[in-house]
Amino acid sequence: MYILRPDLGDEAVDQAISTYQDMLSEAGATDLETQHRGKRRLAYEINRHREGIYIQMNYAAPGTAIAPSTPPVSNAIKGAIAAVAFSISSDCAAASRT
Repeated sequence: MYILRPDLGDEAVDQAISTYQDMLSEAGATDLETQHRGKRRLAYEINRHREGIYIQMNYAAPGTAIAPSTPPVSNAIKGAIAAVAFSISSDCAAASRT
């Protein structure tokens, strides 16, 4: 999940989503699912912003593909103010499907 600046227009948001999707695909991610969560109030101020546009991406990828792409997301995606990645092991994912 990453959070974009609230003042970005629709075109800039779409470009940011596309940029990160491309980064993940090049790193070997599969089953890419993107959810645009919209503008929401932040729990705390980040870079003088009280709101942000939340983008959630679910995908399958090896840890080596996820780790290099996540930390520089704020630098690689114009308008990103925060990013976080969660890892779910294959055992947990299999258990949640049953």
